[in-house]
Amino acid sequence: MRGDDVNIDLNNLFKSPAEAATIAGVPNPFSSLQRAGGRIVSGQGVTDPREDVIYLTEADILQKNSDGSFVYADQFGEPDYRMIGLPKSGAQTVMRFIKEMDAYQAKNSIFRSDKDKSAPRYDTLGRQLGNVDMNIYSRPGRAIFSNLSGFRLSETEPVSDWEKELMRIATTTGGWPLTNPDTKSELRLSNGTISDWVNLSKNEIMLRKPGLGEVTFREALESMILDTSNRYGREYDRSDDLGKRALIRLLNQEFLDAGWEELMKRPEYDNIAQTLYDLEIATEERLR
Repeated sequence: MRGDDVNIDLNNLFKSPAEAATIAGVPNPFSSLQRAGGRIVSGQGVTDPREDVIYLTEADILQKNSDGSFVYADQFGEPDYRMIGLPKSGAQTVMRFIKEMDAYQAKNSIFRSDKDKSAPRYDTLGRQLGNVDMNIYSRPGRAIFSNLSGFRLSETEPVSDWEKELMRIATTTGGWPLTNPDTKSELRLSNGTISDWVNLSKNEIMLRKPGLGEVTFREALESMILDTSNRYGREYDRSDDLGKRALIRLLNQEFLDAGWEELMKRPEYDNIAQTLYDLEIATEERLR
């Protein structure tokens, strides 16, 4: 809810009650045990409600009222092209709130699946945050102690040589060289879109690289950093730290671009694809 001096996020306000409620909306006395149980069994990774958004397109701003005026009119009564790319409000805001509360409730329930409601949160290497080997199958004693005692233990995989190199570059150049964007052009993306984009780009997409064949993002990154038998590794080896940072960022963007291209082919992303197209045309024709 928004007012002149008040900005309250209903989702944060009701998050805990929603997570502790049953499917009927009444309190669930076993919610804490379910959350601990889920973490013990699966090493549960971090997720967010998808928050999928529908954006205004040119077709929306050309809509007219019954009197012939434009629904989204500027001060001169013409279609307001500045509105393209903004989230649709009103009913969608209410529906978004309902869906997010539903996602929080399903998140820790042993009776419901949150697969379609929640979005995994990934690090810049494409690995789900919190999705470590602290689970009952690989570390039973530590997992049970960590999750039921409240004393956090974390046992992750050893840091590889190429990951150490990323850390070194971040230290010498003043910043982590990899990114997970949360915007595309002028669009602020939802958690679900960001999650799908990062997962596709850094886990699923394979690009053909001369001398390497078809490789995933992490395979390409590791080869560039550690293997001088290929052209990418030789260029990296010859570069100073700022040059190495630039090469890492270039590879990161290449996979993100390829992932986005594939993502926009999915029917559920038709609205975003149309919105970006309308934004580009409106900008070229100086309508914005």
